Amino acid sequence: MKQFVQDVWKHLLLLRDLMIVGSAFMGGMYLVGIGIVISAVLMAWIDRDEGIVLVGGIMLLMALVYMCFFSAAQMVSNYNYAIAMGQTRRQTMPAYLTATFIVYLIFDLLAVVLHGIERWLMSVVCAGLPQEDVIEPLMRVKYLLLLALAGTAVTMLLGAAIIKFGKAAFVAFWVVIMAVCIGGGRFSNYLGGAGAGSALAHWVQQQAAYIGAHVQAVVIGGGTAASVICILAAYLMLRRQQVTV
Repeated sequence: MKQFVQDVWKHLLLLRDLMIVGSAFMGGMYLVGIGIVISAVLMAWIDRDEGIVLVGGIMLLMALVYMCFFSAAQMVSNYNYAIAMGQTRRQTMPAYLTATFIVYLIFDLLAVVLHGIERWLMSVVCAGLPQEDVIEPLMRVKYLLLLALAGTAVTMLLGAAIIKFGKAAFVAFWVVIMAVCIGGGRFSNYLGGAGAGSALAHWVQQQAAYIGAHVQAVVIGGGTAASVICILAAYLMLRRQQVTV
């Protein structure tokens, strides 16, 4: 146990630059989002009856997604370095997994604090305007561990894929994210328009109703299961993978 704690601490020290840069990146994105909202209110671009969207929170969520890319790139170098210096894979992977989880937990706690500040600031600066808080459900304490686990799982999976398949894995992961972001909106528009009466639309409505009725169980259970699958997939890719330094 003592050796494991020492290994986790060593990996945390290797990840300290990521924590500093990541926190600064999140803070920068957050300030840009707040600036957009305040500028829109001051320039009267927002109807007083419509309210405001908390863009700072959305930018924080985007920053956390981008951090998966940064931390995966960091994992490639740190993992190769650890193995090259004589650590075993059985020793390295649990320690690095734990250290990465701690880093994401710090990022998530920072996001919660900044999000709370934004809600208070907008209630003062934009008093009287209703707030549309898109990410509020994710910023609850009961989901923080899940968010940290999900970020860790994506980092481990992407990092393992880059080590095994090279930069093509990085590009493929980015394409998938863009496909989900762009295609998701178009799919939603289709279901609300031309495909509104289709069997697919009916099925989607049924699934949405079920999720709405069991949202906590679906999010926590499904998110945990998906994260564990990603971590296991990363382990399978790395357990016999040769490293290069």
